[in-house]
Amino acid sequence: MRIYIILGVTLVFSSVLALLVQPSRAATHSVVKASRIYFTTGGSSGFGRPSTPGKIERANLDCSAQEVLVLTGPVVNNPDDPDSRPAGLALDFDAGLLFWTDFLGGLFSANLDGSDPKKLAGTPGDEFATQGVDVDEATGRVTWLSDTIPQIQRINGDGTGQMTIIDDVVDSFPSDLVIDPIGGKMYWADGDMIMVANLDGTDVQTLIDSLEPPPRGLALDVRGGKIYFTAADEANAQVQRANLDGTNVELLVFLGEGLEFFSWGIGLDLAADHIYWADDRAGKIQRSNFDGSNVVDICTGLDKPHGLALEPVPQSKIPTLSEWGLIAMAGVLGIIGLLAIRRRKATA
Repeated sequence: MRIYIILGVTLVFSSVLALLVQPSRAATHSVVKASRIYFTTGGSSGFGRPSTPGKIERANLDCSAQEVLVLTGPVVNNPDDPDSRPAGLALDFDAGLLFWTDFLGGLFSANLDGSDPKKLAGTPGDEFATQGVDVDEATGRVTWLSDTIPQIQRINGDGTGQMTIIDDVVDSFPSDLVIDPIGGKMYWADGDMIMVANLDGTDVQTLIDSLEPPPRGLALDVRGGKIYFTAADEANAQVQRANLDGTNVELLVFLGEGLEFFSWGIGLDLAADHIYWADDRAGKIQRSNFDGSNVVDICTGLDKPHGLALEPVPQSKIPTLSEWGLIAMAGVLGIIGLLAIRRRKATA
């Protein structure tokens, strides 16, 4: 009967360990449950639109309490030069940090409230230099994509340990990058393709090719086995998804035709089954269900919104109903084992 005790103790230990190590995010650019939206706006721009100050902004999920956290120009260049074009955006909620890239060059960081903004890597001045960025919250390491060289690089959140992971990505205009730390993979949008490789840069493969329009922003639902992405060119803008093995590409939302629409940053709220994305040309952040239904405008009248990231609701260590059931079953098995041993001793 000692086996019941061993089994019970093992189940209790496993349950407690699972609670202690549960991640705050189920996948990168995705959150278990969202609380607020962070997004980049403004900056120098083409297509006949005026240059405006680049910003990192934040708002509630209904766009209330919208606030500017960082004016990016002085961080990218110098206090007297407001020129910048903030692009990719990622959050390390556990460390209290946000990271962004800039089309004019460089990787930057600040606290989640916008304080202490600084440059981590890169030399400003190269147009369209850096775009996609993501962070592994378990290690604090930041991975970002440069399309001037083009390369994929990684650095510690404090700016140390910069290294090149992939020295030459396939296309001349890669746009976004996400990582799956648990699965040990990274994905990036590269021209009309979505690529995948190991986190150390080995085993580079084409996941999906010949996408029309080209993919722009990426987000992962690892548990659901899906990759979601925005897709846009001068003809039209869309939101799509596919299986993580590259099969079953689906059109979820058709946003519109022409230069009035251009979807970029994307994020997932896994608990609510919601997709959020930024439309650079329409000046909106929008939301839909995972199947593309019920499209609603969240924020309107924005100045060239581009990168987007969701802040998660802090995850408590309180067990779920299924976890309580596992703990209860382990306790029952332990009690049965103890009673059986006592009974054997009493009859011996």
